[in-house]
Amino acid sequence: MELGIHALQRYYRLMDSFIESLIAPCPWFLLIPLLFGLIFLVGKGADVMLDQAVEMASRWGMSKILIGATIVSLGTTLPELTVSAFSTMAGRSAMAMGNAIGSIICNSGLGLGIIGLMTTTNFDAKSVRPTWLRTLIGATVLVVAGILSGGVIHPLIGVAMLLSLAYHLYASMKSSTPCTEDMNSNSDEPWSHILIKFVCGLALLILSSKVLIPVASTLARSLGIPEHVIAASLVALGTSLPEMVTVIQSSRKGLGELGLGNILGANILNILLVIGASATISGSGLRVPSEFLTLHYPALAVIFALQGYMLYKKQSLSRSLGLLFLASYSIYLAIAFIA
Repeated sequence: MELGIHALQRYYRLMDSFIESLIAPCPWFLLIPLLFGLIFLVGKGADVMLDQAVEMASRWGMSKILIGATIVSLGTTLPELTVSAFSTMAGRSAMAMGNAIGSIICNSGLGLGIIGLMTTTNFDAKSVRPTWLRTLIGATVLVVAGILSGGVIHPLIGVAMLLSLAYHLYASMKSSTPCTEDMNSNSDEPWSHILIKFVCGLALLILSSKVLIPVASTLARSLGIPEHVIAASLVALGTSLPEMVTVIQSSRKGLGELGLGNILGANILNILLVIGASATISGSGLRVPSEFLTLHYPALAVIFALQGYMLYKKQSLSRSLGLLFLASYSIYLAIAFIA
């Protein structure tokens, strides 16, 4: 298996080198719109694939709760997963980790900040505390394991994270209230059309993710910015767009609790699924740059502290707390680009 992983890594690195040779002559100001265009295609591919997956699942008679807890929650994390996985295969651990950790910071700092500014949200803290605690435990294990192993997240840690994800999904479904509403599809679209759309969405997701990585790397070199900063800021913001859209739409409709739940759910998937899968397929381990200990992990700790205060003390997301989340995210970005 390890030989197969190394062979794939060599293939992806050759592909990266070829793509980089094509875009190397482009000036940096053309690479920025290209980067965002590719991020849009990543999101669009995931969206098309997710819609068809939900349609197929409903035709198979799956319940709403099962579809929501598996296909929808995992589907909205596909952009982060594909970008980080392909980054790992290309030997760009900094980009893989930066995208995953940056997405958590973006989801929480920007997403919760937007919810707080748009509406004061009261919620049942007991229902979301288990997800937050599992995310905190997963992040703590990630940091400690990386420190003890000299900055490398071993593939066995990745496997443990994926097993923890399976437990989390099972526990979430067990604790949710079953829905008796019929989930049979009302669509008359032929199966062949659904399968074609699914494959096209998957192909768009994979191809755009594959091209995005060398573009982001080339842009970072052109601007003299470390890859982990580009990944944790521009790439993470782009791959977090599905969560941001959900946050804005739910807040506009007075459903801030829905956006809050989406963000907390996405955060645990970034830890257990995105980093877990990336570490598992890394072969020799996912290498974490030393800058994570001085920048990204401290920012993550601040985010968790604010979330803990919100869940255990306030049990609501107010405008003042939303401003704190936004301020934390802004300071994090400023330090990342200035340092």
